Amino acid sequence: MNGWAIFSRGENAVDRVSPPEYRGGCEPDRRTNHLAGFDVVPDYTLMKSGTYFWTQVPHWLLFSVVPRVIAFFRRHWSVGEAFFLAVAVGLISPVFNKHFFGWLPWRVVPFVFFPFLAGLVALLYWRVERDCFRSDLRAMLGTSGAGFLWVIGAIGSAWCFHHHVCMGGHMQHPPYPSWDYALDVGWVLAVGLAAVWMRLIRTSLCILFATLAGYLVSYRFLFGSLGGMYGWEGCALPL
Repeated sequence: MNGWAIFSRGENAVDRVSPPEYRGGCEPDRRTNHLAGFDVVPDYTLMKSGTYFWTQVPHWLLFSVVPRVIAFFRRHWSVGEAFFLAVAVGLISPVFNKHFFGWLPWRVVPFVFFPFLAGLVALLYWRVERDCFRSDLRAMLGTSGAGFLWVIGAIGSAWCFHHHVCMGGHMQHPPYPSWDYALDVGWVLAVGLAAVWMRLIRTSLCILFATLAGYLVSYRFLFGSLGGMYGWEGCALPL
């Protein structure tokens, strides 16, 4: 009788298949189904937290959060939701990049990782409500300004890669002049503001720019550019 205890309808009479703590005339709250003269009662003691691995998951997470997450991924997303998901994808993508370097020859990794990242961005575009994107003249002019700001940030990132990154990571040989730190702050602000600017005017490029901005910041400052693994023959990519 896995998970159930059978109680006779006689007063305080308990069948021997019930757990020991239910014997001796102490019955639990009844949520009964009448069947052949017996009350069939769910045995909640067998589902105590920790008894089985699935019962260690908090009920609020299993029955409240998980259904909402499933419903979220089954519907189309607004531009704002897709934008924040793109930032999250960019921030965690260096984790996949690092594992690819552990699994594959380092010269092969760029040809695997960047198509993989492009696939994630394409998935975001597939799930977003594309009718919400703007394509009027004002949006196009704003996109041009944000793109110019992004180019400035990318140039600063390339300079940082050439001067601050070694096999040990980012800025591992201090001291550095104060303007080096100011330049790092500047290019991070440039790529971040460019992505936010595109989000505010709701152009389709905001998802791509949000992903790249998150990737650049995480890859450079949290993962130290993986020791400069994207430099070939003395020429480094602007990462």
